[in-house]
Amino acid sequence: MLAGCGEVVPVWKQEVSFPEYTLYHNKAKKLEISLDFPEETSRKCRMEFEITYDISGIGRPELPLSIILQKESGDISPPKEFNVVVPLQAEGEWLGIPQDNEVDYVITYIVIPDLELEKGEYSMNLYANDNNNDQIYGVVKILARLYENEALGDEKLK
Repeated sequence: MLAGCGEVVPVWKQEVSFPEYTLYHNKAKKLEISLDFPEETSRKCRMEFEITYDISGIGRPELPLSIILQKESGDISPPKEFNVVVPLQAEGEWLGIPQDNEVDYVITYIVIPDLELEKGEYSMNLYANDNNNDQIYGVVKILARLYENEALGDEKLK
């Protein structure tokens, strides 16, 4: 899907805010996002997260995530699970763009570079993937976007 002036438009997007700035490892406190994939035919896609995080609270150089995606409507196929580590620091410097409040940074990262989806509704569960801690404090919000691979071109994005 392409827009004017060379702008790439996502097939789907949704923003989730964390009122307590906390992402949990515990399945009872999972973050569930509904994903309605509108395309008529199966498509290869990329999922990108725009993560806003609080540098004064996150206290770690990376954000380990577990993403579990499952089709809702009677599909008995097993869920797709993706374990991703989003870098938040490089050489002691915070990555991303600082916000006006000077404690929040925004980083954009492709969390799933190759994902094949077909038309339908999916549930996406998001967890902190840290066996040593039940929660990760400092995640303010996540804007999840899904792009068709063809729309982004063949370059490798990270």
